[in-house]
Amino acid sequence: MTAQRSLAGGESKGRPAFVHLTPGREAAAPERQKKDEGMEESKRIALIGIIVEEGASVEKMNALLHEYRQNIIGRMGIPRPEEQLSIISIAMEADGNTISALSGKLGALPGVSTKTIYAKQKASGRAD
Repeated sequence: MTAQRSLAGGESKGRPAFVHLTPGREAAAPERQKKDEGMEESKRIALIGIIVEEGASVEKMNALLHEYRQNIIGRMGIPRPEEQLSIISIAMEADGNTISALSGKLGALPGVSTKTIYAKQKASGRAD
């Protein structure tokens, strides 16, 4: 456990007046504990809807999709040149953290908006 000393309120007998525990340091996150204990987080099916309004972000977006290719089970793109945008849907099977990470990275790109929806049931462990 990592603690940070604070001198607020004074000290007595060489001990801090209070100890602030650094968040995330006192114990591993639940997802990490599961992996550390040999339990994998269950896979989920999700759909990431993407609207691209800035062509300069397409190369970075494609690089991200390539990075997550092992989790992508389908992709559909609809170009709309008259509106200068593209509509893309990505179907994924992965743990929730992986899905959320990809969606967040895509949504952080300039001119890119994302929305993620999840299937209500967990993915059935399909053979690869």
